[in-house]
Amino acid sequence: MQVPQQVIDDLRFALGFFPLKSLMHVRANRHRLIRGHYRRDGKGCLFSLLSEPLPADQQIFTRETLTRFFTGISGEQARDLPEYQPARWLVRLVDGQDCQGRYGSYTMLDWDVVLKVLDEQISQRLQGEYQAERVRQRVLKVLGGMIKRPRSMK
Repeated sequence: MQVPQQVIDDLRFALGFFPLKSLMHVRANRHRLIRGHYRRDGKGCLFSLLSEPLPADQQIFTRETLTRFFTGISGEQARDLPEYQPARWLVRLVDGQDCQGRYGSYTMLDWDVVLKVLDEQISQRLQGEYQAERVRQRVLKVLGGMIKRPRSMK
């Protein structure tokens, strides 16, 4: 079955909240991904594994911590905020719950789809870091040349 674009968009949006080290952590720990629980027996859901490299106060292990991570607040009112919706629906999709209202007839998120989007995001971020480092090196070279010139003029 074709993966709905909304699933891909929601994955990209949700993964955007996490640093590169979190994305790479999930990639390295694919074997620990589970469904139906946030954490159990050394394994975890997608968002739990994504948050493992983060400080303890940012780790996701309940619906409340998931809500707080994406919205900055807890409680029922936070669950209706737009920034929480992609994560909310992805959790439901991973767990095989009814997602007809958002994803149509697509009923279960395959880990291969998650990893494909994860790899895309990792690649884009690494490319961005590489480009940023090249710019930084050029700026330092220019600044180094500017600093040397005044000294030689003395």
